[in-house]
Amino acid sequence: MFILSKLTLFLKNNSKEIFICALFLAGTLSSLLTEKDTRRVEILWDQRRQKEAEVKQLAELSLKYPDYRDLLYQLTALEWELGNINSAQESLAKAKYLDPNNQITKSLEELLNKR
Repeated sequence: MFILSKLTLFLKNNSKEIFICALFLAGTLSSLLTEKDTRRVEILWDQRRQKEAEVKQLAELSLKYPDYRDLLYQLTALEWELGNINSAQESLAKAKYLDPNNQITKSLEELLNKR
């Protein structure tokens, strides 16, 4: 009981200081969380730029090697991951022309049709 009364007295006498400390802690925690979120967004943007560079390379290779079906599958998958559904469908159509009965072609078609 004695400790509780001392704590209550302390809180009453130092309420402004406690409130300021609580605000400071809340601001610090908020800043740390914001910094963590900012870093996460930076990582995601870096990953997107890397995938866009891969798409560019694969697209150039697909012009050089238009009959390379597996390259077209990779291009389809990357375009899909980036949300470029029309480009993914174009790449898949080329792959399907080369090998219409392939199971990978059918699986990618199902994936693209779900969107």
